[in-house]
Amino acid sequence: DALIHSLTLGRGGGANSKNTAFGLSALAANTTGENNTAIGREALMSNTTMSFMTAVGQGALRSANPTALSASVAVGSGALYA
Repeated sequence: DALIHSLTLGRGGGANSKNTAFGLSALAANTTGENNTAIGREALMSNTTMSFMTAVGQGALRSANPTALSASVAVGSGALYA
């Protein structure tokens, strides 16, 4: 991942080539989750293993619950922040 003016651009945690992360701490905790897109500060920040997730907006899906939100889409600041 590249850090440009405190903005992360790349694959997020786990360096999975099937993920896209754009924003400070976006997809930061990811380990094995794949096919995820996180755009915005702390979007999908706590995700570790969930796949097929899309989060757009500051804090969208920040603390996602893997048993309840599989293959989810969240758009907007704090959307599905649980």
